[in-house]
Formats: sequence, C-alpha cells, structure tokens
Amino acid sequence: MVLVKIHRQNQNRKSVLNNSDPDVIKKQSATLFQPKKSQNMSARTKLIQYFKNDPLSKNKYQKWRKFYKPQFNTINEFYIFIDKCLEADNRVNLVLNRGMRLIKLADKSRFSPSLQIFYLIVCSESMMRIIQNKECQTGVSEGSFVNFCESNFDKNDKVFFEDSLERLLNEDHYNEKLSFQEIMRFFYKVRCKVAHNGEYWNFHWSRDDADMVNFVEYEDKSKKNKKDSFVVKSGVGYQQIREIFIRAIINAVKKVVCEDTK
Repeated sequence: MVLVKIHRQNQNRKSVLNNSDPDVIKKQSATLFQPKKSQNMSARTKLIQYFKNDPLSKNKYQKWRKFYKPQFNTINEFYIFIDKCLEADNRVNLVLNRGMRLIKLADKSRFSPSLQIFYLIVCSESMMRIIQNKECQTGVSEGSFVNFCESNFDKNDKVFFEDSLERLLNEDHYNEKLSFQEIMRFFYKVRCKVAHNGEYWNFHWSRDDADMVNFVEYEDKSKKNKKDSFVVKSGVGYQQIREIFIRAIINAVKKVVCEDTK
C-alpha cells in the first residue's frame, strides 16, 4: 500500500510539471491558492509569526510585495501565495529573487529596447533551468525560452502577442499573422544580436500613434543569411510585455509549489 501511494504521488507530481497549459495549472492550484476568508487570516498571521522568527526575511518579503503584488487581485491572494512560497523548496526563493532582479535590469535599460528584450529572455532561460534543476547546456537556450513562455504565459497574454506582431510582406501589405512560437523566436533573434554581436540598437517598440517596423538578419538552417521584417503594432510597449513576463514567473512558481505539496 505504501508503494502504491508513493507511485501515485510521483505520477501527480509529473502531471503538474509536464503540463504545458498554464490555464490547467491554474485549475490544479485553485484549491491551494484559493483566497477563503479563514485562509486569508491564517496566511497573514503565519507571515507575521514567520517574520518574528526570521526578521531578515521581512526585507525580502517587502521587496517581493512591491514587485509582485500588482499582479494579484487582492492583498489576501498575495498573502496566501507568499505563505505557500515560504513553505516550498529553495527553487521558489531563487525564481522570485532572480526574476525580480533581471526584470529590474530590463527596467533600467530604457535607452535600449533590444537590451530590455535581452534581459527578459535571460530571465526566462534562468527560470527554466532553476525549475528543472539543470545546468546551462550549449544549444538549448532558445528551446528553454520558448518552452518557458509556452508553459507559463496565460492564454490571454499569448493572444496579446499574436495580435501585436506581424510579418511585413511588402510596403503596403503586412497582414501575415504569426504564431506565438514564431513571435517568441523573433524575440530570441533580437536577444542573439545583443548577446553575440553587441547590437543593442536594432529593436524598437511602437509608439501610441504608429506601428514600428523592425528588421532582423539571421542565418537559417542552410547557413544562408536571411532578413525578415516584423511590425510591432501601435500602442505595444515594454510595460505591457514586462507585466506578461512577471505573470509568467508567478505561474512558474505556482507550478513548483503544486509539485512540492503533492
């Protein structure tokens, strides 16, 4: 009976980690993070007691609160989230801290949208390696980034990306829709231009009243140079993209917490 129970726990844990649909993850974690009144008071009380026993953690919590709380509907939801995070393994602490620091570096790169993209993607790659507990491996960086986005972006955020970028076919017609994966791979090409060529000036966000055309050169599988043109639709800027990546970090943390409670 004990072996059967352990096997079921392992199967449940794998199902949470391998599920790539963040909406399903939300349903699976609904009970865990549901803001019931009794839980709200309990979570807040536990946090107060936790900080009395470990005063140094209070400063960390205050930073998390300032950075992550805007993504929660109520303060009570945030209390419950943090309470569960404090009970989880060290990966949660690493994800929340490193995600916050890397996105703050992107915030400080206002002069270069390419650098903002670079830091957001480095953040995503780092989150994936922490969650999977893997060392950096050559040749898997792009896959890690795309996998993180597909697994942790909300469905509405994916639709936002699909509605925000198009491939330019000619000067008068640029209505070729791109898939979510294609858009993420375009951003990854921007990241590579910064990381490998030091070109931090090629990408630009749109303005409120005008679309922005971005050109990116790259090598295809046949090692031939190609040049694509992408249009960032008017009104799409860093702040919106930033919020999406923060929500993805929170979704990734919830997935780890669900794993630890199985």
